[in-house]
Amino acid sequence: MLLPQSSVNAHKFYTSITQMEYNDKTQSYEIVMNVFWEDWEKALSEIYQKPIRIDQPGIDKFSMEYLESCFVLKLKEKKLPYKMIGVEQEKDILKIYLELPSKFITKGMSIKNDCLIREFDGQINILNFIHQADRKTLIFKATNQFQEIILK
Repeated sequence: MLLPQSSVNAHKFYTSITQMEYNDKTQSYEIVMNVFWEDWEKALSEIYQKPIRIDQPGIDKFSMEYLESCFVLKLKEKKLPYKMIGVEQEKDILKIYLELPSKFITKGMSIKNDCLIREFDGQINILNFIHQADRKTLIFKATNQFQEIILK
């Protein structure tokens, strides 16, 4: 259930937090991106030039098209295909669930995460990467939208 716009306090910072963790059982990376749902709606509405709400039919399609342009995983310049599992709202946060089969990962990959950066000045995207004992935190902003992960 969505909260009315008037009942939600406007936030003064623009940050997303993404967790990308390897699952041995499924042999895939499970990715959970947490964004403010109001920001997500505003960004999609600007891109598609019509009102987009997270509770409307087709939100997964709109979200995935946007993600494919702003959240890009590459290995040796080859784009890695991930799939959307779904979206879920928890209070003022939209959780976007993605999955990347690990067969694509060998020594390292590059990540682009400029989601919401074009739409909001000062947007910062934090990615926590976990692969077995390897843990890294990457911070993406307007001046640093691409980073590489080196696995041990």
